[in-house]
Amino acid sequence: MSLPVYPCLLIACIGMTAALSGCARHESTATRLAELASGLSKTENRHAFALDAVESTARDTLNRAVQSTLANTESALLTGNITHLDLALGVDARSATAEALLVYRLAETREHFVFNQSSISYYDARGTLNVGLGHRYLNPSETLLVGSNLFVDYEADSGHRRASVGLEALSVSDLEFRANYYHALSNETLFNSVYETALHGRDFKLTYQLPFFLSSDLYVKNARWFRDGYHTTTNTWGFNASPWPQITLGIASDKTDGDTATRSFTLTYSLPLNGSDTAMTPAPSSLRAALYQPVQRENRIKKKMVRLGVTFSGYSS
Repeated sequence: MSLPVYPCLLIACIGMTAALSGCARHESTATRLAELASGLSKTENRHAFALDAVESTARDTLNRAVQSTLANTESALLTGNITHLDLALGVDARSATAEALLVYRLAETREHFVFNQSSISYYDARGTLNVGLGHRYLNPSETLLVGSNLFVDYEADSGHRRASVGLEALSVSDLEFRANYYHALSNETLFNSVYETALHGRDFKLTYQLPFFLSSDLYVKNARWFRDGYHTTTNTWGFNASPWPQITLGIASDKTDGDTATRSFTLTYSLPLNGSDTAMTPAPSSLRAALYQPVQRENRIKKKMVRLGVTFSGYSS
């Protein structure tokens, strides 16, 4: 390598650093270039000096790129349109479950909120994708919230599909009411040697907010699933509590038809990212924060199953 090549190589490195870092600090770049040129003229081993300069420049460029990416990601989360993120783990008598869910703002005014909610869950080796569109209205005194939503659900491995429509009403009197109707879109399929049929269904849920911990609630829920003459009913009571910020612990008891009641436990990490802007300061006893919370519905697809002539129902065979 001839001598004139070393300055060209170092100039290229400095230019790459300035370009990738997205800054136009010409004085800083010129200073760095002068330092390298001075060092190059004084060293006897120009080859080693140039390689060290290239390595340090590349390392500096990578560090700046990583820092810039992290800063941009943080900015997108804190100032973007993702308003809520949930990560949940649960376990029941049959299997463990994991779910990731986010709420994305599509449009917002003082009284209206239009959003997308997407989630993916994994239960007993089955993955289910849920995508929905929702609208919520908050009255001017922020004491009453009503909403509606539409969802489609897809269970990846089996191909089961379903759609749903939901309604919700919340008040500052600590009472909340939710109702969902589910309509199966797929027909009978053979999966893991079991004949499965996605079920239609509906559920009603009544929740009362309790004055314990950072937040807590007690709820009862009735769900009925049916199709082609088959039907099954599940009654549920549950308790949720947030003893620490952003952490919710839940316990529920489900009783299906005449079966013995079963228990389930959940741990949810909730990250409220972007609420209303500063011009929309919540009023005392306001329900504004509820605008950005996830829709409560059954994200797993309930199915009728037939194995060896025995008919039963569940989320997994």
